[in-house]
Amino acid sequence: MGIGNHELYFLKYISQKISFKSVATIGRQLLVSQPNEIKKILNTKEHYEGYCEELLKKEFNATSVDSYDYSDYESADYVFDFNKELKNNKTYNLVIDFGSLEHIFNISQAIKNITNLCEVNGYILHSNPSNDLCGHGFYQFSPELYYSIYSKKNGFSETEIFLAEYPDYKKHINYWYQAKELSNGKRIEFLSNFSVGSLVFTKKNEAKNNFEIIQSDYEF
Repeated sequence: MGIGNHELYFLKYISQKISFKSVATIGRQLLVSQPNEIKKILNTKEHYEGYCEELLKKEFNATSVDSYDYSDYESADYVFDFNKELKNNKTYNLVIDFGSLEHIFNISQAIKNITNLCEVNGYILHSNPSNDLCGHGFYQFSPELYYSIYSKKNGFSETEIFLAEYPDYKKHINYWYQAKELSNGKRIEFLSNFSVGSLVFTKKNEAKNNFEIIQSDYEF
């Protein structure tokens, strides 16, 4: 779980769309990018290393940052197993999952926990493996999954998904491809010579207890 170059560029892109206020991170987020890379990407003179809280507050004007993790190994604010139902009335303007979801077996419950942590009119960000990262975690995710979850009928809007190539995994940026939502019942499949991660942005418009999730071509 960490913030590398792709995630920094993604945060910079998203900050042009929304204001960062109260933030929850799924897993305590370590800054994977080197301090000089952070300075270059964010055009800052500040020196950042360690965990993300100071960076999110200083560079993105977050008012608060809370972390949720399975153990207290990295001194998370809240220790909780996301395989289980999170009974917590606290909500946030922005929920960030950068590299956690793929390590949680009970995906359905984890998604419910993440969406419940997000306040109405708040936002959710993901950065998770999509292809050619077999063995990194339990799962690799298709854009189709995110579009099916974060749909209008489930109470979400403005969903954007990018596929980001990792030619040298954490060190270099290659390309981002915008993954469009399917509308004609035909699958769009993506092949790459490199490892690929998904970068996901969505807005929560309303709170729903249950989601209707059917792969779009079968629904069509």
